[in-house]
Amino acid sequence: MPGSMQQKRAAERLSAGVGAVHNWVKAYREGGMAALQTRNRNAAQNGKWIGNGVLDGWGW
Repeated sequence: MPGSMQQKRAAERLSAGVGAVHNWVKAYREGGMAALQTRNRNAAQNGKWIGNGVLDGWGW
């Protein structure tokens, strides 16, 4: 499955925008898990933080 399709599926699973997922993937590739630390505590509390394991196994 092409990367953009995986990002679309991830966005659907996270109830997030495709653009947000794209930005998370880019941040991870450039800085690893440390780059994914949320700047908005409300996002983390709502489970939309990329590091919560939702995308484990997606190949990113």
